[in-house]
Amino acid sequence: MRASELATPVNNGGFLQQFGASDRKTPNAANTTASIPQVLTLLNGREISHIAASRKGSLQKSLLKARSDSDKLDIIFLSIYATHPSAKEKEQFLPMMKSANQIRTLTKAMLNSKRFLFIQ
Repeated sequence: MRASELATPVNNGGFLQQFGASDRKTPNAANTTASIPQVLTLLNGREISHIAASRKGSLQKSLLKARSDSDKLDIIFLSIYATHPSAKEKEQFLPMMKSANQIRTLTKAMLNSKRFLFIQ
Protein backbone atom coordinates (compact mmCIF):
# COMPACT_ATOMS: atom_id res chain seq x y z
CA MET A 1 0.00 0.00 0.00
CA ARG A 2 1.28 3.48 -0.83
CA ALA A 3 1.49 6.19 1.83
CA SER A 4 -1.02 8.28 -0.13
CA GLU A 5 -3.57 5.45 0.17
CA LEU A 6 -3.51 5.37 3.97
CA ALA A 7 -6.44 6.66 5.98
CA THR A 8 -6.37 10.29 7.08
CA PRO A 9 -5.49 11.03 9.82
CA VAL A 10 -2.91 8.27 10.07
CA ASN A 11 -3.49 5.70 12.82
CA ASN A 12 -1.29 6.03 15.91
CA GLY A 13 1.63 3.63 16.01
CA GLY A 14 1.75 2.99 12.28
CA PHE A 15 5.05 2.26 10.59
CA LEU A 16 5.22 5.52 8.65
CA GLN A 17 4.22 7.62 11.64
CA GLN A 18 6.93 6.00 13.77
CA PHE A 19 9.51 6.97 11.17
CA GLY A 20 8.58 10.61 10.85
CA ALA A 21 5.48 10.88 8.69
CA SER A 22 3.10 13.69 9.50
CA ASP A 23 -0.18 12.87 11.22
CA ARG A 24 -1.93 14.84 8.44
CA LYS A 25 -3.82 16.91 10.99
CA THR A 26 -1.41 19.83 10.97
CA PRO A 27 0.86 21.01 8.16
CA ASN A 28 4.20 20.42 9.89
CA ALA A 29 3.72 17.55 12.32
CA ALA A 30 6.56 15.39 11.01
CA ASN A 31 9.06 13.87 13.41
CA THR A 32 12.74 13.56 12.49
CA THR A 33 14.28 12.20 15.69
CA ALA A 34 15.23 8.57 16.22
CA SER A 35 13.43 6.59 18.92
CA ILE A 36 13.34 3.24 20.70
CA PRO A 37 10.04 2.24 19.01
CA GLN A 38 11.76 2.70 15.64
CA VAL A 39 14.55 0.34 16.63
CA LEU A 40 12.09 -2.24 17.95
CA THR A 41 10.00 -1.98 14.80
CA LEU A 42 13.05 -2.60 12.62
CA LEU A 43 14.16 -5.55 14.71
CA ASN A 44 10.78 -7.18 15.39
CA GLY A 45 8.14 -5.41 13.31
CA ARG A 46 5.82 -7.21 10.98
CA GLU A 47 6.80 -5.01 8.06
CA ILE A 48 10.44 -6.12 8.19
CA SER A 49 9.43 -9.74 8.80
CA HIS A 50 7.06 -9.51 5.85
CA ILE A 51 9.82 -8.25 3.56
CA ALA A 52 12.18 -10.99 4.72
CA ALA A 53 9.77 -13.94 4.78
CA SER A 54 6.51 -13.38 2.91
CA ARG A 55 6.14 -15.67 -0.08
CA LYS A 56 3.78 -13.14 -1.63
CA GLY A 57 6.39 -10.36 -1.59
CA SER A 58 8.39 -9.38 -4.64
CA LEU A 59 11.71 -10.22 -2.97
CA GLN A 60 10.70 -13.81 -2.29
CA LYS A 61 9.18 -14.21 -5.74
CA SER A 62 12.45 -13.02 -7.26
CA LEU A 63 14.45 -15.40 -5.08
CA LEU A 64 12.31 -18.34 -6.21
CA LYS A 65 13.14 -17.51 -9.84
CA ALA A 66 16.90 -17.29 -9.17
CA ARG A 67 18.97 -19.88 -10.98
CA SER A 68 21.91 -20.01 -8.60
CA ASP A 69 22.96 -19.05 -5.09
CA SER A 70 25.01 -16.21 -6.57
CA ASP A 71 21.88 -14.90 -8.32
CA LYS A 72 19.99 -15.04 -5.00
CA LEU A 73 22.65 -12.97 -3.29
CA ASP A 74 22.63 -10.46 -6.15
CA ILE A 75 18.83 -10.16 -5.89
CA ILE A 76 18.97 -9.50 -2.15
CA PHE A 77 21.71 -6.88 -2.49
CA LEU A 78 20.04 -5.15 -5.43
CA SER A 79 16.67 -5.13 -3.65
CA ILE A 80 17.98 -3.74 -0.36
CA TYR A 81 21.13 -1.76 -1.18
CA ALA A 82 20.62 -1.12 -4.92
CA THR A 83 24.11 -2.44 -5.66
CA HIS A 84 25.80 -5.75 -6.31
CA PRO A 85 27.71 -7.40 -3.47
CA SER A 86 31.47 -6.90 -3.42
CA ALA A 87 33.79 -9.87 -3.84
CA LYS A 88 34.32 -9.95 -0.07
CA GLU A 89 30.56 -9.87 0.57
CA LYS A 90 30.00 -12.67 -1.94
CA GLU A 91 32.62 -14.78 -0.20
CA GLN A 92 31.11 -14.05 3.20
CA PHE A 93 27.39 -14.42 2.41
CA LEU A 94 27.21 -16.93 -0.45
CA PRO A 95 27.18 -19.94 1.93
CA MET A 96 24.03 -18.51 3.54
CA MET A 97 22.09 -18.88 0.28
CA LYS A 98 21.67 -22.63 0.85
CA SER A 99 19.04 -22.22 3.57
CA ALA A 100 15.78 -20.25 3.47
CA ASN A 101 16.14 -19.50 7.18
CA GLN A 102 19.62 -18.06 6.67
CA ILE A 103 18.38 -15.99 3.73
CA ARG A 104 15.67 -14.49 5.98
CA THR A 105 18.26 -13.82 8.68
CA LEU A 106 20.59 -12.10 6.21
CA THR A 107 17.74 -10.04 4.77
CA LYS A 108 16.63 -8.82 8.21
CA ALA A 109 20.23 -8.05 9.15
CA MET A 110 20.73 -6.03 5.97
CA LEU A 111 17.51 -4.08 6.57
CA ASN A 112 18.78 -3.24 10.07
CA SER A 113 22.32 -2.33 9.04
CA LYS A 114 23.84 1.15 9.04
CA ARG A 115 24.24 0.80 5.29
CA PHE A 116 20.44 0.84 4.92
CA LEU A 117 19.88 4.04 6.92
CA PHE A 118 17.39 6.55 5.58
CA ILE A 119 18.95 9.98 5.69
CA GLN A 120 16.96 13.11 4.93
